[in-house]
Amino acid sequence: MHMLKYLSVVGLLLFAFILATIDLGETVAIIAGADLRFILLAILLVLVETVIRGLNWKVFASIYAHGYRLADALQTYMIGIAFGSSTPGRAGDLVKVTDLRDKTGMTSLKALAVGVLDRIINFIVLFVSAGVCTALVAFMFTGGEVGVVTLLAPILATVAALAVALNESLSTLILRPLQNFLIPERFRDNTKQLFKAFHEVVSGFKGSGDKWTVMALTLLGWLTIFARPYFFGRAVGVDAELWVYILFIPIISIAEVLPLSVMGVGTRDATILFLFTQMGIEREPLVAMSAMILLLSTTPQVIAGYLIAWNRKVRVHDEGTVGESPVDKR
Repeated sequence: MHMLKYLSVVGLLLFAFILATIDLGETVAIIAGADLRFILLAILLVLVETVIRGLNWKVFASIYAHGYRLADALQTYMIGIAFGSSTPGRAGDLVKVTDLRDKTGMTSLKALAVGVLDRIINFIVLFVSAGVCTALVAFMFTGGEVGVVTLLAPILATVAALAVALNESLSTLILRPLQNFLIPERFRDNTKQLFKAFHEVVSGFKGSGDKWTVMALTLLGWLTIFARPYFFGRAVGVDAELWVYILFIPIISIAEVLPLSVMGVGTRDATILFLFTQMGIEREPLVAMSAMILLLSTTPQVIAGYLIAWNRKVRVHDEGTVGESPVDKR
C-alpha cells in the first residue's frame, strides 16, 4: 500500500507536465464556454450509472444472501467509489466487502469472495472492451497491417479468462500469483480458505438465474461510463466523430484505473492527448474535456461517497478495518 502512495505521484507529474505544455488561458476559456446541454446529459449519465451499478451490486449480493437492500447497495457503491478513487490500495473493495458482511451476516471470507468475483467480472468487461478497441485502433493507425489474430486476441483472451474463472484448479493456479492485486492485504494469510470460498461463490453464480442479469447490468454500467466522455467532449468542442470516441474511450478507462494517479489525474489526460491528437485535434480542448470529466463526474461522486461515509461513520484505516469494527478472519 505504501508503494501505491508513491506511484500516485506519477499521475501528478504527468498532469503538471501537460499543464506546462498548453495554453491555460485558452483551456479555461473553453471550459467557461462549454455547451450546457451536453454537460447536463453527461451528468444525467453519472446518475444513471450510479443506479445501474448499485442495482447490479444488490442483485449480485442477493444471489448469496437475502435482505440486502437497494438503498444499502447504492450507498456502498458510492462509498466504494470515494475510497477506491482517492486512496491507494483497494479500500473501496474493502468497504463493499465489510458492508456486505455486516448487512447479510456472511463470513468475511465469503463476502470477500463475492467481491473478488465481482471485480473479476468487471475487469473482464473493461479489459476486453479496451483490448478490442486497442486492436482496432492499431489496425487503423497502421493502415490495416495488423493481422486477424491480433484483432481476435481480445475475444480469445475473454474465453480463456472465463474458462479460468470457472475452473477450480486453473483459477487457483492463475489467481494465486495475482493475489496481491485482487485481495486486500489483511486477507492474504487466508488464501487457501479464500480460494475455497471463491469456488463456492463461483458455483453459486453459475447456478443462479440472476447471473445473466448481473452480466447485463455490468455491461450496461460500463457503457454509461464509456458514454460520458463523448458528451463532455461535445460540450467543449472536441471535433471527433462518434466512432473515434467509441474506439478511444475504453482505452482511456483503463488508464483511469491504473494505480498511477488519484482519480485518474494525469494518466487520463495523457491517454486522451496521445490518442486524440493522432486525429489532428488540438490539445487545449482535449485537456478541457479531461478536466470536465474530473470536475463534473469523478469529483462529485467522490464527495458524495465521503459524505455518505461520514454520515454512516465509515472509516478505512491502515490496519485494514472499516468503521469501528475490525474485519475478522473467519
